Amino acid sequence: MTERRVIYPSEFFDRPEQETTVSDDPAPVNRPLTDDERMLMLMLGVRVIADQVDIPHTADNCPACTASAAALDSFMEQGDVHLHGDEFDCYLSVGPNEKMVHATREWLAFHAEHPEAIDMSRHRRPLEGG
Repeated sequence: MTERRVIYPSEFFDRPEQETTVSDDPAPVNRPLTDDERMLMLMLGVRVIADQVDIPHTADNCPACTASAAALDSFMEQGDVHLHGDEFDCYLSVGPNEKMVHATREWLAFHAEHPEAIDMSRHRRPLEGG
């Protein structure tokens, strides 16, 4: 009999100064991505592109996010945007090998249901080697 794991937020959810980095042992999510998870990955991709331009990010009607959404949309029309991964990790890639976004499936499942819990200053860090 296999052990079932339930996805809960980190024990340090209310104490961000004690939050660890990506879990060393994330729970597997053995199902296809939901539409909300796909949209969250695209939103994170928009934010990655927006952070690379010199336009400051604003909370409402952000010009950097608008421009980066248009750029990501053009990549999507060309068929250059790919979601791939396994039961532990999910990646958003643009082009042949350009991994832009990485999220564990556990993190993605939780935050797709609770996007208000995403804090870009805490959850965003560069990919290793990129």
